[in-house]
Amino acid sequence: RHEKIVQTLINSNAEVNAQNLEGHTALMAACEAGCEEIVHILIDKGAMVNAQDLKGRTALTLASLYGYKDIINILNDSSPNSVRGKRKMTP
Repeated sequence: RHEKIVQTLINSNAEVNAQNLEGHTALMAACEAGCEEIVHILIDKGAMVNAQDLKGRTALTLASLYGYKDIINILNDSSPNSVRGKRKMTP
């Protein structure tokens, strides 16, 4: 359901690394919500795995915070040197 919306936006040239006022990206939102398929789509389309929001949190930080182990693995597999955020939060 949401995957189709994300794919439609990407196909319409939406910027996958756009940030909101807090510095969140679509990848961060997908990780925070536990949307594994959307995480795959965004990474495949060039989402920056190590992008940080204004608080220094990364997609990995957010996935770890909510305990989404499969997403943590996806992020680590896509970027072996993933930044864990300024607070050094680990899975």
